Amino acid sequence: MKMFQFVFALAIGGFFVGSVSVAETVKPTPTHGAVKEVRQQVKDPVKAVRETLKPEIRQVKKEVQEVRGDLNSKNRANAVRNNVEATREDLKVKREEAKQKIEEKRKEVQAQVKEKRAQLKERLKVVKDERKKQVVEKVDDSVNALNKRYLDHASNMLDKLEAVLERIAKRADEAHSRGADVSAAQSGIEAAKTAIADARTGIVNQSGKTYTIEVTTEGELKNSVQRVRQAIHADLSVVKSSVKAAGDAVRKSAVSLAQTPKVSPSPSPSNSPSPSASN
Repeated sequence: MKMFQFVFALAIGGFFVGSVSVAETVKPTPTHGAVKEVRQQVKDPVKAVRETLKPEIRQVKKEVQEVRGDLNSKNRANAVRNNVEATREDLKVKREEAKQKIEEKRKEVQAQVKEKRAQLKERLKVVKDERKKQVVEKVDDSVNALNKRYLDHASNMLDKLEAVLERIAKRADEAHSRGADVSAAQSGIEAAKTAIADARTGIVNQSGKTYTIEVTTEGELKNSVQRVRQAIHADLSVVKSSVKAAGDAVRKSAVSLAQTPKVSPSPSPSNSPSPSASN
């Protein structure tokens, strides 16, 4: 009986101990109102912090946008500068190449002219009239001088056209950096560059030409002089046409740029140089 009471007491004691342990570990679930109250207590300070930080956040965003704008502006400026420099360098290289070839041609021509002048003096011995001899020699000198003088004039006209084209290219690149569609103007610029290069090639070729008055008889002198004059004027007309074509191409590129939206009129296309033959 005593043993039974002892065991029963232990069982009862363990039950109470276990009940206390479970009661300590299981916490009561908070009610919906308590949760809402806690959330509100957290939300209010967070909202206050956000409101406090809004001016700083806006300022930071503004500074970031300004930095990005500066970077984009610098990048666009660099791109414009690079494109303009590339156009200028391309024109300069072709210009220097053409001038070097012209100098080489002229050195060859000088030797030829000197030799042909000596031959002309020899052929003029069949002419008895000294005045006619002097006229023929003067015409021979003037024809070759005219060729050099007009080619120098044409080269200068192309130099001026290139300067105008460089300004047009710069304006086109600046417009492109602002988002304008300048594809038509850029095509016109490339066409103008090609036309100028073709005109320079024509000048180089013409620089290598010499003109000689053929002397057979005294009676044929007038016709011989007339044929030489006609020949050089025909050749110089070809050069004049090529320079004019270059001027027209530059003018068209300027017009295309002026017609691009958001772009003001390009640099004085109407004032582009117009070549004229010297007589």
